[in-house]
Amino acid sequence: PATHQEHLGTPQSTGMDILQPKAVNNLQRQRKEQQDCDTSGHLTPSLDNQELTSVTFSLAHTLKGLRQEVNELKLQFTEFQRELTPAQQEKERDRCKEPDRTAQQKEITSLQEALTAAGHKEQLGKAIRQDLERELFQTKSLLRTAYVELNERDTRAKALEGHLNVARAEVQTLTQQFCNIKEELDMVQRELKQSYRLCMDSSKRHPAACHTASSANPRTPVHRYKGGGGGGQRSLLDTSQQPQREQN
Repeated sequence: PATHQEHLGTPQSTGMDILQPKAVNNLQRQRKEQQDCDTSGHLTPSLDNQELTSVTFSLAHTLKGLRQEVNELKLQFTEFQRELTPAQQEKERDRCKEPDRTAQQKEITSLQEALTAAGHKEQLGKAIRQDLERELFQTKSLLRTAYVELNERDTRAKALEGHLNVARAEVQTLTQQFCNIKEELDMVQRELKQSYRLCMDSSKRHPAACHTASSANPRTPVHRYKGGGGGGQRSLLDTSQQPQREQN
């Protein structure tokens, strides 16, 4: 209740200015008693019927006076409007339109600034577009050059691949020839070893015959020839005078 009274203190003080003095005194006394009651915690009896009637009468009288004042102000305003001349009315309208003109001028200025900024942006966009077109042309030229170089490299790579295949075929041929020659050499070595053993055995049995054969044929000749068609080199051993066949 105390907080509620403090919250309503200003409206009550304003309303008391338009009441009768007696009603004001009664209300002030009642409010003081109510505040004392709120502070002490005891209840205070409300206004009696006579005091309420007095306050109500004062409020009604004040409300009636306010209504009369409002009606008088309305009449004065109507007469004031009627007394205004057309020139004054035009002046008043111009005065009312003046803020609109200022706002329109500001809007026009703002639009002009925006148009100027848009023109600058358009010029900047054109310059950027020209730079991009120039860079695009240079990029296309570089791409064409790179494409030509790539084709040339591809052609050279294919040619080198062909040479590589030929070289591989030649290496395979030479490898096969080497294997064939090695096999023939191994065979010749085996035959020579066998001939040597047979000669030794024969010398043990017939020393004079082996000495005569070795003197007549001191070295076994080996004839080689190159075969065509990738067949490799072949070696032939002339065994017409080998001791083994002589003994047989």
